[in-house]
Amino acid sequence: MPFRANKAVFIRNVLKFLPWEIAHFGVHQLLHFEGYESQTPFWVWTVLILPQVMVFTYFLSMIFDKEGKSVYDKIAGTRVMRK
Repeated sequence: MPFRANKAVFIRNVLKFLPWEIAHFGVHQLLHFEGYESQTPFWVWTVLILPQVMVFTYFLSMIFDKEGKSVYDKIAGTRVMRK
């Protein structure tokens, strides 16, 4: 049982921080292509917009869910306990 709980927490945290890591990747690619080309490729801009859409989706899911769960909580099967 503890392994299952740890696995769920791991999945939750990976999904929670995924937009942050995608944004870092996009910024690195943006800096790379600005150094070599006159125009940044379309896919780099897509990578930079994707994390914003993900975070907005996370935020909306917390607002509209009856239990206040985010998308990453639902996928991982976790919940936040309040005192």
